[in-house]
Amino acid sequence: MDDAAAVPRGKRPAGGYGRDAEEIRTPHPEYRIEDVLAGPVVAAVRDTGGYGGLVYLRSRDRRSLVLCVVSGVPRSLLSPWWRIPVGGALPTCEAYRRGEDLWLPDERATMLRFPQFTAALPYSFAHAYHPVRVGGEKVGVLAVLRSATRERAAEQSVRAALHAAGSDMEERLTEFARRIPGREGADAVAYGIDYDDQPVNVRLPTPPARAVEVGILEWDLDSDRWSGDDDALSLLGVTRAEFGGTMAEVEDRVSPEDLHELRASRREAEDTGQVRARHFRVLDEPDDDGRNRYRPVELWGHVVRVEGAARILMGALVDAAGGVNAAEAAERLPDGLFSLDQDGRVVYANRRCQELMGSELERLLGHHPWEVLPWLDDPAYEDRYRAAMLTQEPVSYLVHAPDGAWLGFVLYPGVHGLTGRVFRTARSQLSLSWGVETFLGPHANSTDAMVDQVDDL
Repeated sequence: MDDAAAVPRGKRPAGGYGRDAEEIRTPHPEYRIEDVLAGPVVAAVRDTGGYGGLVYLRSRDRRSLVLCVVSGVPRSLLSPWWRIPVGGALPTCEAYRRGEDLWLPDERATMLRFPQFTAALPYSFAHAYHPVRVGGEKVGVLAVLRSATRERAAEQSVRAALHAAGSDMEERLTEFARRIPGREGADAVAYGIDYDDQPVNVRLPTPPARAVEVGILEWDLDSDRWSGDDDALSLLGVTRAEFGGTMAEVEDRVSPEDLHELRASRREAEDTGQVRARHFRVLDEPDDDGRNRYRPVELWGHVVRVEGAARILMGALVDAAGGVNAAEAAERLPDGLFSLDQDGRVVYANRRCQELMGSELERLLGHHPWEVLPWLDDPAYEDRYRAAMLTQEPVSYLVHAPDGAWLGFVLYPGVHGLTGRVFRTARSQLSLSWGVETFLGPHANSTDAMVDQVDDL
């Protein structure tokens, strides 16, 4: 497929869709077709136990299928397939032409039916396709991606989940098309469904996480009186009725080993006018055998003066049992750690990672690593990244950094992004310390291959 055919043409119309969409307006111009498709795509991924979902809609000229919505898979990995010909030898195209569901449970099944597709994406993953109709007319294809190596799914359950999501999608598309003026009748409604813009990324819901409690407090530094909202008192483990607001009562709730931190926070507030990330532990519910248990909290605040020249620390008490401690743990590791979001952009990198990469966090945040660091802009590394995201299995590789060091990368993918590990290594240590499968993945089968990869880099 030529590059020109791979990129959708034209700008998104302001109102509806269809060949004359530029000339019409829907009652709600901000209501886009991707808003209609997002819910069913997420439901399809969830109900099939997948990690990614796609929706292709026909183009205005009806000669191509255009990727409209992507979920769980970075858009950048699919750029060669943003626009595909209806007559192409691809699973999406066949499901659309035949108007039938298609289930490919692994790499072998894909290779037997679509060898060209396997040559372009030689990775092991399961995928299923369901044609989408409006008014009995085919308008697109809903697809889901699953891991081929983890828990296997029954074909019947995958088809049932796709049919349910597809039916919901068809109802929503029909209602959307009917909002376009002049679209009365089934044929006219179906005619209004097409797409010629770039794909839109839809984030899969994150699993429920433990909520971080934050309480607001006031600390009178002159009289040592405390007051706080219900969340602050809850973190201290007291109720409003039993709390008298004295410093002595607060100290009674703090671990004896951490009282110096509480006193140091007072001195910091007096000297600098603020408190930044002071850690101490407060009494929590006792454990099963009745022993005291403590919960870590963090104090932040800023000193203000009120009538009578009283100095008040206006602050927040933060539950540090979750994210704060997790970040601290990552900073203590000798290896670099980084995290990429669903579209492959950096959202976190610990200090060691910044040192190994030779780049500060502010420069990396919000960008693909290979955009900021030219020495990572290599098709071989992009292939490893694509393999991790499409197979949902860990992938490893080596990189020759500009300073001459060899860096080992291990990528751990998930449906909401990717966690990476980076560390220094040496060619002489490879065959001794690491198995070939660990570094090169399932396609490597000898130590010579490992050495060849280092030489190629």
